Formats: sequence, structure tokens, C-alpha cells
Amino acid sequence: MYDDVEDVEEMKKKALVFAQKSLLVKETFARWLKRAMDRATWHEACRQGDEYRQKVASQSRHSSRFRSLSSRPETPSEGKRWLSNRVGVSPLRKKVRKKLTEYRLPRTDEELAKRFKEVHFLAFAASV
Repeated sequence: MYDDVEDVEEMKKKALVFAQKSLLVKETFARWLKRAMDRATWHEACRQGDEYRQKVASQSRHSSRFRSLSSRPETPSEGKRWLSNRVGVSPLRKKVRKKLTEYRLPRTDEELAKRFKEVHFLAFAASV
């Protein structure tokens, strides 16, 4: 932005003199400097985000072109072979859940205490 080193040094001197005038000026200058630094950091982050977004978009465009070309069968007979090869592949099975046939009321405190004693007794007996 500023090419001349002498201009930069002169501006720094003026800023230092300005900042040393009073407490109010010092505080105001410090706040302005912090805001300016934050703004510059934000602009840099936005620029990097835009670059990254463009990079990801170009990669996804490239990979989608490659995928679409590689997954297409060239002739109808290859297409049938391609589909028949995929039939043998089974998806992951889901865990079968036990289905309840009827609704049960929630357990009462007495039932829960009784069940706790049973389980506690069994666990104690197994450890001895």
C-alpha cells in the first residue's frame, strides 16, 4: 500500500505523537487500532474462505465428471452386465427389533425396587 519507507516511518511518528497527547486519545486510538486489526483479520478470513469454497467446488465438479463418465456403460450389453454385478451386493442389514404385542404400563416404584433387589442379589451371588 505504501511503497516509500520514509512515508511509513513518518506516519508512524505522527501516530505515536498523536497517541501520546491524552488518555482519551490513547484509548480512542487503541480501540480504533483493535477494530482495524479485527476488520483486516475478518477480510483475510473471508478471502481464504472464498478460495477454499472455489477449490472444493472445482474438485467436486472434477470428481462428478469423472464419476459420471466411469459409471456409465458404453454399450447396452455392458449395461446389463453392470446391473447384474450389482445385484449380488447386499446392503448392511438392520438390527431386528423385538416387537411388543401389547402395551405395558410403566413399572411402579415397588416393582422397580423388587427388580433391583433381584438383580443385585444375582450379581452378588455370582461374584462370591
